Amino acid sequence: MGSRTIKTLTALMAAMTVGAIALMVLETAPIRPEIHDLAAVTSPQTVQASAVTNADVPIQPIKWRNIIVHSSAQQREIARSCHFIVNPNGQELVQATALWKRQLTGKHIFVPGNFNANSIAICVIGDFSQQAPSSRQFNSLVRLVQQLQRKCNISADHVYLRRDLDSLSDAPGAAFPGNIFTAHLLRPNG
Repeated sequence: MGSRTIKTLTALMAAMTVGAIALMVLETAPIRPEIHDLAAVTSPQTVQASAVTNADVPIQPIKWRNIIVHSSAQQREIARSCHFIVNPNGQELVQATALWKRQLTGKHIFVPGNFNANSIAICVIGDFSQQAPSSRQFNSLVRLVQQLQRKCNISADHVYLRRDLDSLSDAPGAAFPGNIFTAHLLRPNG
């Protein structure tokens, strides 16, 4: 090999070494949603209280005994059968659907017991099989559920993730932080 080849290979090795060191220095941990902030979730600020109170007919708190959280990943059309939609971004994160506004029964889950007749269905838009919802979307969901618990006097043990009732589903997804969600539900002394 000639001296020119050796110089070229040496320069290439030096450039690769410097590049690798730069990448190691610039490497950061993956960004994870900060959904562990209980103060942010339970603050008196409401996401959109009007979504809960926005109805064309009087709200029937006695009718509603359960809350079921779905996601749009497994069933693309599920949002049409739900009472509320929690969007991942935008101005209007929480939307009441025509079913809620008219206090109508949804057709969102088919399991033993007539959960459709007395359950408020919430569809969280997204696929949470590998990634959790953003902190903004998660906090909006928690605040909505807390508002519904207060408005309709629904206890924490009547708030379900779809997978709790339907053994054929993992909705709202394996990466959905179910334990954290459950920890934020309103309890009698909370």
